[in-house]
Amino acid sequence: MRYACGEIHTFASSGWVAYLFLVRRTRPTHVISLIAVLVGVLLITQGLLGVLAPEAFVGVVRFFKAPSVIYVAAALRIAIGIVLLCAVTGSRLPIFLRVFGLLIVIGGVLTPFVGVQFADIILALWSSRGPGLVRLFTVVSLALGLFTVYAVSPARRNA
Repeated sequence: MRYACGEIHTFASSGWVAYLFLVRRTRPTHVISLIAVLVGVLLITQGLLGVLAPEAFVGVVRFFKAPSVIYVAAALRIAIGIVLLCAVTGSRLPIFLRVFGLLIVIGGVLTPFVGVQFADIILALWSSRGPGLVRLFTVVSLALGLFTVYAVSPARRNA
């Protein structure tokens, strides 16, 4: 970088801050793809938590069932669904991302209305059937997370 005579050069103006926050030379599609990969990693983490520690996973579900937190869960679902819908461009599996993203948005819109009742039903089912059923549910989450990360990664170009 060239600086004019008398220009003050600071850490913030050097561009390092921009590089740290992925702002400089990053196209919006790359940022959306990165966020979509993080969504996939979140699903993978959720799945691993449920498989390795089903009681802890049930505790997390109970936490999000609280009436004050249900709106946060709804907003998160809607945001995650929108991110997946925006990540369709340039992805390997655009149909999967469209369908999955749309289902998540619909689930987010419905969460404030039926979320607590649905969580009660699921928690009662898990309590009656034991940790094996919790693991089965979370293996699906793990698979969806892996599939999402694969779908969002850019298609290989033949050289």
